[in-house]
Amino acid sequence: MILSNGITINNKHSYTDFDLYISEKSIGLPEKEIITDTVPFMSGYYDFSNILGGSVFKERVLEYTFDLLSTSTKSLEELKTDIAMWLMNVHNAEIYDDELEGFHFVGSFESCEWAEDDEYGELKVTFRCQPFKIANEETEIVLETGTNAIDYDGLPVNLSVISTGSTSIIIGTTTINVGTTKTTLSVPLTNIGLEIGYTGAETVTLSYREEVI
Repeated sequence: MILSNGITINNKHSYTDFDLYISEKSIGLPEKEIITDTVPFMSGYYDFSNILGGSVFKERVLEYTFDLLSTSTKSLEELKTDIAMWLMNVHNAEIYDDELEGFHFVGSFESCEWAEDDEYGELKVTFRCQPFKIANEETEIVLETGTNAIDYDGLPVNLSVISTGSTSIIIGTTTINVGTTKTTLSVPLTNIGLEIGYTGAETVTLSYREEVI
C-alpha cells in the first residue's frame, strides 16, 4: 500500500492536507433500475427498463476508511474539525481517487464514523455518487463539411458544441442553432451513433466526456 495515495475533493487532498492514510476502500457498482409491470391473467411481466432506449442506473456508494495519527488528543480534535469542515462542503463535487487513472466520480458526502484512542483515530467516510465514472479530459471531434458519421460505443453522454460563428447543427431531422458560446446539444450521443452536419461557420467542434461503469 502506498500511504500517500488518497482522494482529492475541492482542491484538498486527504493525505497531503489532512495526513489521512487509506486503510480500506470500497467502490460499489451502481444498481440497474428495473421497471416492470403485469396485467391480469398474464404469465410473467413486461420489462420497461429500456423503454427510453437504454438502461437506467441508481447511485453508487463509495466508502473510504482512513487512519490518522496526531501528537496529542488536543491536536487530534483540531484535525477532526478541519476534516469535518472539508467533508461537509462536498456536494455534487468531483471526487478524484489517485488510483483511478483518467476518471473521477461526482457525488456528495453522506456520513462519517469516528473511532479513536488517544492520539490515534480511524475515520470511515461514505459518499453517494452518480452511477458512472466520468473522464477527466474531454474528447473532441472537429466536424468536416458535409455529413459526419459519429461512431460511438459507450454509455449515453451529452454533446457540447463550439463554433467560429453562428451555426445550424443538423442531426437527422433536428436543427439546432448555436452561437460562439459553448452549448450543450439537446440530442445525446448514444451507442447508436449520430449523423451530424452544419452550416454557417468555418469550424465546428463537438466535445463530450466519456462515462464508464
